[in-house]
Amino acid sequence: MVEKIKQSIWKYATLFLLALMLGVSLIVFLRITTTREVSLENKVAQAEKNFDIATVQTDKAKLNTLINHILKEFQSKNSSYSFYIDKEAVFEGEYNFLGSKVPIYIYFTPSANKDGNINLKVKTISAGTLSIPTATVMSFIQGANEFPEYVELNAKKEIVTIRLDKVELPNNLAVKAKLIDVVNDKFVFDCVMGE
Repeated sequence: MVEKIKQSIWKYATLFLLALMLGVSLIVFLRITTTREVSLENKVAQAEKNFDIATVQTDKAKLNTLINHILKEFQSKNSSYSFYIDKEAVFEGEYNFLGSKVPIYIYFTPSANKDGNINLKVKTISAGTLSIPTATVMSFIQGANEFPEYVELNAKKEIVTIRLDKVELPNNLAVKAKLIDVVNDKFVFDCVMGE
């Protein structure tokens, strides 16, 4: 009888250890297969469309470098130009006219509009040191040149609009002008995730 009790104790102890090992294994399995956080897909799906993902602030020197890097694509043998911001925004070009190179200067007052695009209001235009009527030159430029889709000229209002909403960036990203402050050397842009 004592031997039967000893065998019973070992039998129950063995079963208890097996149950304990099975229970611990089940708990470990459940813990490693259960997600800790809500999945990223759920978080992204809940995000609104067209939301700001970053705000970038820059200064004149960096912005000038970026703009002139982009303009390199549009240079040709017959015309070369640059754009820079100092006390005001200046487009400086050189055109061949009757075998002579004629320097052209267009001075702008830049601003960010409510759509996040950039308006460049023409102040003056000159060929060398000779001032030229703004509306006449704007009409000539508008008719004689083909501009990228994101550049719009309005000769009547004497405004050039840089349509940042038409600039194609990868992965549905877009840029919007938030603040253009030439005097205080502060330029702020929002990076936006589109639809």
